[in-house]
Amino acid sequence: MVDTYGDFFKELGPAQEKITRVIREEEAQFNKTIAQGMKVFEKKAAQLKANGKKELSGADAFFLASSMGFPLDLTEIMCDQRGMTVRSQSHSHFDLFFPFFLFPYFSLCLLPLFRPSV
Repeated sequence: MVDTYGDFFKELGPAQEKITRVIREEEAQFNKTIAQGMKVFEKKAAQLKANGKKELSGADAFFLASSMGFPLDLTEIMCDQRGMTVRSQSHSHFDLFFPFFLFPYFSLCLLPLFRPSV
């Protein structure tokens, strides 16, 4: 990141170690979040299968994304691999509103990188 944008954003150079540390921490947290989301998905998929159903509700897909950080496209892929679908009508506004859940999170993660240390 510093190599790519350092010429344009001079403040990145002195913060390189901090940027690297934060990115590694975020990657570790992302992997943990995905693992938790997979457990929730697998449990829900097993419940649906036990009840003879093959459709994950949009509400469940939205919960996975908004509460577990589990991307909708990954939910759809995993459903497809199991012969299931995601109920598209109930998450029709999903793509419209979901970015608003993510923006504050990423902004808060990156903001400390550009504040002067005290």
